[in-house]
Parts: sequence; structure tokens; C-alpha cells
Amino acid sequence: MPMFRCALAIFGLVVGAAKPPERAGVVASLPAEILLGGGILVQARVNGSGPYTFALDSAGGSGFIVDARLARSLGLALEGKALSSGAGGNRIPVSFAKNVALDLSGVVLRPPTAAVIDLASLEPLSGRAVAGIVGYGLFARYVVKIDYAARRVGLYPLDAYRYSGNGTSVPLSTNKEHFSVAARVRLPGRPPISGRFMVDTGAPMTTVAFSRPFVERFGLLPSGKGRIVDRSFAGLGGETIQVLGRLSELDLGSLRIRNATVAFSEDAKGTLASPEIDGIIGGELLRRFTVIFDPARSRLILEPNVHFREPYEHNMTGIAVRAEGRRGERTIHSVIEGSPAEEAGLKAGDELEAIDGRPAAGFTLDALYEMFKKEGREYVFRVRRGPATVQARVRLRRLV
Repeated sequence: MPMFRCALAIFGLVVGAAKPPERAGVVASLPAEILLGGGILVQARVNGSGPYTFALDSAGGSGFIVDARLARSLGLALEGKALSSGAGGNRIPVSFAKNVALDLSGVVLRPPTAAVIDLASLEPLSGRAVAGIVGYGLFARYVVKIDYAARRVGLYPLDAYRYSGNGTSVPLSTNKEHFSVAARVRLPGRPPISGRFMVDTGAPMTTVAFSRPFVERFGLLPSGKGRIVDRSFAGLGGETIQVLGRLSELDLGSLRIRNATVAFSEDAKGTLASPEIDGIIGGELLRRFTVIFDPARSRLILEPNVHFREPYEHNMTGIAVRAEGRRGERTIHSVIEGSPAEEAGLKAGDELEAIDGRPAAGFTLDALYEMFKKEGREYVFRVRRGPATVQARVRLRRLV
């Protein structure tokens, strides 16, 4: 599952009473780092220290989350323990801290309690340190405008906000600190079906993912020869299992999206095993818009941007690369059965040394993600496998 998917359900973690500005203009405009799969990173200070890198996760389900290592370095007093859930089947240990202030370019959030979680497992997925997650509490407090193309996040006062653009307005529901929208989907050769999907800015590299109960209810899971099973997505709860496919159409209000990629969950536990959601809409779709969360008016506004007409593609190599080890070595975490990488002889556990003669350490995970979506492109991989060096030539092709 995607790198920032946390989906915590912790009671009492709401943003504290900072008096909102009385003007209708922007309260704050935050520079953002946009990952190629649609993940969003912003800078924040914690109790005056920093800045630190936080992920912006509309489905985070709490005021905000602080990494356990940062909490220790700041000397935060922890109290209580709990277990929560996220993407994947593992339970997530949680502690709590009071008297924590998060400063986002002058917007200070003071939740009664902040969640403290070890986020180290996210680093191999993104190739960078993440000090925390800004969740539902921010989205419930402000109108949040995410301009993916301009790499900015704007915060506006809830009561005074006025929208004057030409974007598509989609009814937005709130339930248990999560946002959802109704959508109609059509799979090849099937009649359209409708469902409610969680809007998840913390799910990069995901376009649409159907929950397992939704898949089973409508008998959607592809079967037989050619079934593509991907284990490359993970969250704080560990690895997820997804079968890859494509949609003929996805309708969000009056907006119609064609030929989008989709994942059918086979998870037995975690977010995508929950009967409470039909699935999620993630960053790979959202990054093609300017996205405005306006909970006071129960609407999500989508304005197509320069990325709108880009084709939806899965990774065409079949390998998932992680940044592991003390030096962030590029390691092949998993290989899809029947993929070009498997056919070329690459294996899970191979340490990637070079691509086309260039040292693998010189490629960010974002760069690899973009390279691996170019149909027909051929790469020569040199990997370390135990004491041996192996070379493999991989020609990319669509898996779905």
C-alpha cells in the first residue's frame, strides 16, 4: 500500500482552539514537495524546533502524528499506549504526547493530544525521512487547497471561503475523521457500479483501489491466466496484496476519467479489508488536479491541471525498489510474476548497483518510478546477488 497510508482511528486527536483569521483570503500558503506518485510533503516546526518534513494525509485520521525518534529528541513526555490499524495486516503501536505545537508557516495547531508512532518503516518506501503526518485535524479546521502543479498548499478560513473557479464540485462526506466521495465505475465488459471512496492524499502511486469487501460483493476480482498480483505497496501496517487492472470509466460528479489504473485488494486485514469503505482514491489521480477540500460546504472541488491528460500507467518493469540499509542502497523488494523483470531473471533481494551503467545510488526513487512507466524502453540492470554480480536486460511493457 502507499507510503503514507496510516488510517488511524484514535479518539480525541483533534486540532486545538487556535482562533481562525476573520478575513476571506488565504491564511497560509505552504511550499510543498510533490512526489511523482502524488505524495505531498510540507515543512513544519514542532515546539519551535525544526523545520521537519511532514506528509500531508487527508485520511490520516488524527490531528497529527509525530515520529517516535523526533519525540525522543525533543524530550516529549509520552503517556498511554494503544494499538491501531493501517494499510496491511499489522497492528501499529501508538503512544501519546500533550503540549505539542505544530507550526505550518505560522498556522499553529495545538491538539489536546498528539499521536507518537515509529515511522521508520516509511523511509525505504520514499527514500527520505518523514518526521510526522498532518492528518484530518488540519482538513477539518481549514479549507485546504492543494495545487499539485504549482507545488503549494493553501489554507483558507472555513466560514469566509468563496470559490469562483470552474472546477467540478463533488459532494464530500465526513465519517470517523475520513473524507469520502461517491463515484461510479465501469470495468471492461461490465455494467457500471457505484460506491463510496475515501479521498486519500496520503496514498501516492495509487489511482483507485477497491476494498476487498467491495471486490467480493460485486465479484470483481480478475481470475485465471494473466492475473497480475502486486505486493509492492505498503503502509505502516505492512505489506498489502493487490491485483492490478484498469477501469473503462470513472465518474466523479460530472467529471469522467477514462482508462485509469485500478487495484483490487486481497487484504484480509487493514484499511482495504474494512467493510466501512468501498475503496480509496489516491495521489496518482489527485495529482492531476488542483484539489480543494471544503468540508464546511460538504464539497470536494477538482480543477484539471497540466497533468490531467497524462496516461495512467503502472510500473512496467514489475519490480519494486526500496531504499534500504544505512546508505539507502537501492534494493529490489519484490518482483511481479510474469513481468519483464522476472523474465529477465531479477529476484527479490537483489541489490541494484547500476542502470545502463549509471550508479543506482544516483537515482531517487521518484526518478525510478518515472523511468519504469515508459513502454518499450529497455534498461540494463546490474545487481549484486550475494557474492555474485548479475546483469539483466529488461524491456518495459504494460502489465495491464
